[in-house]
Amino acid sequence: MKIKPLNKRQLVKLAPKEDDDLKLFAIYLTRRFGEHGFHHSANERKTSRRYGVELRAKGQKKGFPDVIIFVTPTNRQRWDGDKSVPFKGMVIELKRITGGVLTAEQQRWMIAMGNHGWAVGLCYGLNEAIKAVEQYYGKG
Repeated sequence: MKIKPLNKRQLVKLAPKEDDDLKLFAIYLTRRFGEHGFHHSANERKTSRRYGVELRAKGQKKGFPDVIIFVTPTNRQRWDGDKSVPFKGMVIELKRITGGVLTAEQQRWMIAMGNHGWAVGLCYGLNEAIKAVEQYYGKG
């Protein structure tokens, strides 16, 4: 019996959903940094138009990264003018391993966060996200 390769649509269906990866990533981050070491910004939720206007009035921003890690790494430095200073922490935009697309708003946020002293990571799937954290903070 000959096995046919899967097409792109079939591969996307089989890939873990971004929400599932985020839940597992939150467990990993909690074990690594504790309850107050990170935050997930739930911008992906569906709301009514009226409540969406209210959220934006309160400061919710389109495209903000999925995860922000507040822990300052001890082993990473960046150049600020003429001196070396530590990064402030790390932000991660997590995408589905197959079919995830970075929006223009997300790209602008990643550039802005980098300019403000945060390390940024664009990760496709849970494994890439964990690898990015371990490369940045060291194995924990």
